[in-house]
Amino acid sequence: MIWAIAEKGNDLLYRYISPEKFEKKYGTFHPDPMIEEFTYGEGSRFSQFVWNNVNLGSRLFFHTNRCITAMYYINNFAPAAIWRLDEEMRERYQNHHLHPETYPGWWDYDLKDKQFDIEVKEAYENGTIYMDTDVLLIGDPEKSFDIRHNPLFLKRDLLSKLDMLGKAVKWNIVDKNGKKLSDEQCISSSLRSPRVISKRDGDILEKLVKSHASRQPSPPNNETIRSRPPKNPEPTAHEEIQWLLLKFGSDMGLDVWVARNDRNKSVNGKKFTEIPGLRKKLPIYFDPEIVKKIELIDVLWLKRNAIVAAFEIESTTSIYSGLLRMSDLIHALPNLSIPIYLVAPEGRREKVIVEVNQPAFSQTSTPLNEICRYISFSNLKQVISQTDPEMLPYLRPQILNHWSEPCELHDDQRA
Repeated sequence: MIWAIAEKGNDLLYRYISPEKFEKKYGTFHPDPMIEEFTYGEGSRFSQFVWNNVNLGSRLFFHTNRCITAMYYINNFAPAAIWRLDEEMRERYQNHHLHPETYPGWWDYDLKDKQFDIEVKEAYENGTIYMDTDVLLIGDPEKSFDIRHNPLFLKRDLLSKLDMLGKAVKWNIVDKNGKKLSDEQCISSSLRSPRVISKRDGDILEKLVKSHASRQPSPPNNETIRSRPPKNPEPTAHEEIQWLLLKFGSDMGLDVWVARNDRNKSVNGKKFTEIPGLRKKLPIYFDPEIVKKIELIDVLWLKRNAIVAAFEIESTTSIYSGLLRMSDLIHALPNLSIPIYLVAPEGRREKVIVEVNQPAFSQTSTPLNEICRYISFSNLKQVISQTDPEMLPYLRPQILNHWSEPCELHDDQRA
């Protein structure tokens, strides 16, 4: 359910301050927009501006005055309060509007704030929007672009092509001392606040952004942004295991699926989207609402249109949410026997097995503890490293059963 004030989405030029500059200026680290996951939270006086202008399909062009670094194609937005109360969304996105507890210098989130979030959520579900509270925008990873590696510079020749809905950038600005401002100063003055642009302007900018996204970075010159060149961040344990499972399944000749909101990730410079056989859509042979939940499972292996193995990776996040997704999968396909693997560090083995045996999952028509198997990170890495690459096309998903263990508790383990 999405409520919006704007009847249709406008395109916007949206200025932001880089986290490094923000921290230097205000003394607080503020990593927003989080371009790597295409999220942005607005909680200042501009939240009303967002509600009045954004709808599904809006294109947001984020810039630093000097250059555009990202384009979001909005496919979801809501009061951040709703998703702060949603453990699944908090797992999928790291935006600080969903995790205020991790930024105590920015927001001392307490019980009163949580109670207010519940009030905001209930009002929204009944069609009332609290427009002065923070809103979270999410871009479609398939249609959004991160061009920080090769930014689109905002120069006079480009901006002069934009009509800006009749409010084009002014180039003849004179300060109070009678001094004419430079082009860069004029741009900064004109684009300091968010600007609504026409669809024509949006089309021009999107075409240029796509061009920059497909090109390698230009050699350094006088126009290069004054910052350290971007580096490939160290992959998390979760991302590393995700990559190994996707690659292993693909090498076995299977199609693979990665959680919808993880598609844009990479490991050591290798993008998930470059893995052969990565599906863009799941086969829809059950309720669309169930599909949305199953799309968030960490990794699926498929043969033709059949799911032949499912994996939830539990490195540091809540185990419960992953089990709910697996439960949805089993209930959606009750007549099929799908191998389900819970992949976690050895140190979380006991917690994983205990959670699977909770009544919510073990006392159902299809108990998860009879279906799920546990495999440790180390065992998974071992089986992959020891498998002869030439044998991969002849293997079946059940090969992992030799390196995994059932999740049923023995009588002496039960409370």
